[in-house]
Amino acid sequence: MLKISDYEFINTLYNSKNITEAARTLLVSQPALTKRLKQIEQDLGITIVHRNINGVYFTEEGKYFVLYCQKCIEDYKELKMALHGITLKSRNTIRIASATSIAHGILPDLLYNFHRAHRDIQIQLQAVGSSESCKRVHNRENDIGFICGESPWIFKRIFIRREFVTLITKTPTKLKMLPFLPRISPRYNDNAQQIINNWWHNNFDIPPIITMNLPNIFTCVEMVKRGLGYSILMDKLAYRNEDLYQEVLCDKHHKPLQRNEYMIYNEEIEQKAPFNIFIKYAKEYFSTK
Repeated sequence: MLKISDYEFINTLYNSKNITEAARTLLVSQPALTKRLKQIEQDLGITIVHRNINGVYFTEEGKYFVLYCQKCIEDYKELKMALHGITLKSRNTIRIASATSIAHGILPDLLYNFHRAHRDIQIQLQAVGSSESCKRVHNRENDIGFICGESPWIFKRIFIRREFVTLITKTPTKLKMLPFLPRISPRYNDNAQQIINNWWHNNFDIPPIITMNLPNIFTCVEMVKRGLGYSILMDKLAYRNEDLYQEVLCDKHHKPLQRNEYMIYNEEIEQKAPFNIFIKYAKEYFSTK
């Protein structure tokens, strides 16, 4: 089987027209080069060169083979450059998995400013929810995760912010009336669902009247704005609207219901570029918020 070194040998021999000179250029012995030339000719079933007192001259088949060798050499160089580029890109790519609310609310500003400071680092972002983000970081499918609430696995983590469980309605509403009013419910993640369900069961003996199950908090807000019911949401960015009545819900000890948001990652990436650059930037960014 021919190797790239064989193509380089034939091309060098074609340029020098002399086996001794080609051997000197390639830093191999002349007998070894002569032996390899015969092997290549036997493998291809052709005569590549004839010898004369001045060196060698190429047959028609040999000249055609030289063109093939030159093309293979160029293709190999292009392949190496392409693979090198892919390697550099992969080394300079950070794969992020995020809770949807964080992807909507926090990451646009963070990633925009990071990109301005580090244009050579590529970011791949997937909004997949907190549970899936934890799983992907744990399995090393993603490098960094942004989650709401706690994680079942132990990660290095950076505190982002605290968000509160908030009732939103079109007009002021007494809490004791909620079991008798239509509720507009988004698709909560498991953590948010548990917090809200626990609060409800601690305050009421009957289930809520859920009239709408919607895919996201933004649609819920629009429905509430039109007076179609109330909603209980976690993401404060979604209900930042002066037209809506808002009330932070409290537990039985009169403490606001809340959960924390974190950036998570595995410890082994903390000292590796480009992850260490992003981690340091994120720490400084969130410390000022």
